[in-house]
Amino acid sequence: MQLLEITDGTTTIDFLNMAGNYSLENEGWRPTVPNKRMSQLGGNGSYESVRETMDLLVRPATGGLTANQALVQLRLLMEQAERWGMGDTTVDPVRLRFQLEADAFPQENVIVGASGNAAIMTLPPQHVDLPLGTISHPVTLDFERRGDWLFYPEAVNLLSKKQFRDVCGWEL
Repeated sequence: MQLLEITDGTTTIDFLNMAGNYSLENEGWRPTVPNKRMSQLGGNGSYESVRETMDLLVRPATGGLTANQALVQLRLLMEQAERWGMGDTTVDPVRLRFQLEADAFPQENVIVGASGNAAIMTLPPQHVDLPLGTISHPVTLDFERRGDWLFYPEAVNLLSKKQFRDVCGWEL
């Protein structure tokens, strides 16, 4: 995988930059495959929303954020996703983006909030600021995203926001 990030277009959290604040724990992340929506009359898109979980290590970055500042940045972005998912039009949507090595363009999806009654972000029980500032146990993200992946290059901007809304039914 050459790209895995969440972004609102202004703030971007990169999970693959080993010099950055975040990295995937354990076996990394595998996208959940959504079920086909049984009714085309309701919901957004032709696939059900799905639950995604990610275990992350959070650490300080040279010339960047401390581990605690990185946690705050992550929490604020995930909170923004929840707000947008509940219909708050004063915030931008938060998108999950990934790109495999063989893909020409990244794939995107909109994060709509916490998965069910789960907390969107869970800190480890041993949340301590070690001498190096690294949080030694993983932070878990547990969120819901739309089932349909978007396959278009942002740089080319094939669709305007209005066209995108009309085609996909999503307000950006």
